Amino acid sequence: MNKHGHKLNEEMKIDHVIIGAGPISIIEACYQISRGKEVLIIEERDRPGGAWGTIQYDGMPNVEVGCHVWDVSLPAYDFLEEFMKLKLQPLTPSPKIKRKLVRIPYDWKMNIATLKGVVRNLRTLNFKHLKASVHQPDFRWSLRPSKYLYPVNGAKDIEQAIHRLIEEYNIQIIFNQRVKSIQNDEYLKVDLHDGTRIVSDRLTMTSLSTVDSIVLNKKPLEFNVKPVDYIHLHLLLEDFEVRKFSYERVFENELIHRVSDMTSQVENEIDDSQYLLCVGVFENEAKAIGEHALKDKVILHLKELGYIKGEGEVVSSGVNVYSSFYNDPVYLEQVKERSNQKISVLHSTNFTYGIFHQLDRWRTVLTATN
Repeated sequence: MNKHGHKLNEEMKIDHVIIGAGPISIIEACYQISRGKEVLIIEERDRPGGAWGTIQYDGMPNVEVGCHVWDVSLPAYDFLEEFMKLKLQPLTPSPKIKRKLVRIPYDWKMNIATLKGVVRNLRTLNFKHLKASVHQPDFRWSLRPSKYLYPVNGAKDIEQAIHRLIEEYNIQIIFNQRVKSIQNDEYLKVDLHDGTRIVSDRLTMTSLSTVDSIVLNKKPLEFNVKPVDYIHLHLLLEDFEVRKFSYERVFENELIHRVSDMTSQVENEIDDSQYLLCVGVFENEAKAIGEHALKDKVILHLKELGYIKGEGEVVSSGVNVYSSFYNDPVYLEQVKERSNQKISVLHSTNFTYGIFHQLDRWRTVLTATN
């Protein structure tokens, strides 16, 4: 039996099924419930939150699992503050991209993407698409760094907000279950690995939802899923001289691809002489080095990259692996079309942009609660 009282290994009838319990899925559940729908979330992990979770290592405060940054979208920021009650603050210094000895504003990647989009649309004379692109959050051109916001206490604040919404909206969730198959007939039939069958009118999945097979109109849908293991090393450092930064994407390094300074998220739980860094390391290199030697190797690279100087102590460290699965966007479009729109998809690979694209619907939840 799950936490909300549904017996497993039986057939259930639910208005709306959602696969995954990340923040975007939780908000969608709140929206559907506000419209009078009975909603059930299927989550393969043992807790909600997805990538916006925390982890506890020995000798270290509770910390978020990996390096995160939210792309700039003021409407999305406003919604998250109002609906999820998150207190957001600017990342200081502003996030950067590091290439060799050069650090450039993280926001400049949007200049490149925007310019490429404009050129592509002009070459194809696709003025309609160009006009629509102007209103998208990733259409930006700026020389000065934009203000990137993030929760004061990182993923801990997101976790608390999610649990509050689950209780407030009485969201039903089955944990530790993966979807074995989805079939459509008059209704959608969702089979879980434990033998439970859920019959539903509608289903929502995300870009990262994992489903073993989908059969639509009696024809299996072939799809390509890209599995990725995100490996992060957390370091609680003492007496090192640490460069002032917030989040940096690192290029042209064989081991490290991103680094976050999480000290501000735990400053009341560690000593003044300590820093908490999170380092994203490449999967193949990390597995080849091995967890035992990874810490020393990362420290050497952090010194070479100029993030830390001097001699200090690693008070505590920990490695975690977060497995994720990326669905092919073409496949997701086929799912929507061949299911006759009974299956909808929330794009969740970019958190704030995913929020932005649903705001016209989700703002009605704010109207209903105010």
